[in-house]
Amino acid sequence: MKTIILRSALIAVVLAPMVALLSVLPLKAIKYVPPIDEREFESMSYREAMAQMRARSRELTTFEWLEEFSRRPFFWAGLVRSSVVPFAAIFRRMCVAWLLAAEETELILTARPDQPAV
Repeated sequence: MKTIILRSALIAVVLAPMVALLSVLPLKAIKYVPPIDEREFESMSYREAMAQMRARSRELTTFEWLEEFSRRPFFWAGLVRSSVVPFAAIFRRMCVAWLLAAEETELILTARPDQPAV
């Protein structure tokens, strides 16, 4: 039983951050170069602000986004927070799978030769 729990925990610890990372990655990210200052933004009208944002916007690839945001601590904190549910789900599923496999193996090993295995 201890080995089942340890195996399941190990698999969940490895897979849960991957699942969480895939759910966090953006399909499309935009960066404003140079960023718009708050005072500058407040002094513009809506149309001017939208024109400035369009002029300064630059699309980021997923790898560029990941490179930029992985340096920030809030990215890792968010990744840990979003890994909790996948960890619990993967851990539970793996425990059930190991237990069912162990039970099935035990049934096969204890079956009599004259009776078919269940």
